[in-house]
Amino acid sequence: MSRRELREQLFKLLFRIEFNAEEEMPQQEEFFLEEEEIVGESDRKQLDAKFHNILEKLEEIDRELNEKVSGWDTGRMGKVDLTILRLAVYEIEYD
Repeated sequence: MSRRELREQLFKLLFRIEFNAEEEMPQQEEFFLEEEEIVGESDRKQLDAKFHNILEKLEEIDRELNEKVSGWDTGRMGKVDLTILRLAVYEIEYD
């Protein structure tokens, strides 16, 4: 899986956290992997590792976004925009 494809799949998976409870996410992640037909074990591991790294740092990422974006907070942002920003901050700061 190329970096672009990985980023696209991560975006789709991260977008789901806005609409599902935290306890539902393991099940949602499994549905996603089946739905997207990500069958390569290395691709699954890479996607899973990055997804869980982002989830672990989500509070830090949101705090950074809230500090830097004037006139907005993560609660007011559109879900697509928020997901893109979260992924971008993660890649810049932690990846």
